[in-house]
Amino acid sequence: MTPLLTEGDELIAIEQDGDFEIGDILLFKDPDNGEFIVHRLISDRPFVTKGDWSCSFEEIPKENIFAVVIGFKRKLNKYYFTKSFFLSWYIVLSRSLAVSGKLARLTSRVLMYLFSIFLIKKKNDL
Repeated sequence: MTPLLTEGDELIAIEQDGDFEIGDILLFKDPDNGEFIVHRLISDRPFVTKGDWSCSFEEIPKENIFAVVIGFKRKLNKYYFTKSFFLSWYIVLSRSLAVSGKLARLTSRVLMYLFSIFLIKKKNDL
């Protein structure tokens, strides 16, 4: 889920049993190898997810979804994901990575990185 999440981030998630929205970041179990994965939901009929920097899609059964990731901890700070105007553009750019040429993928990744700044809200720990 780069650029939003990096190695060492601690996820903040809530269990969810059914009401998922396009753009939600899901924690689910890979049906092929049983590993836990965190990817963004890009379609809900069927459930299709994709890592923001990935060029491939994964169709997953609804019963494999465990939680919606609502934020993360990094060092001494907490960050929460927001639903903003930029989320729809972020998803469009994320989808374009899988179907476009090398230059378009690079441009999409740069724009996604810039948009990712607006998709999190920082809350300092006390």
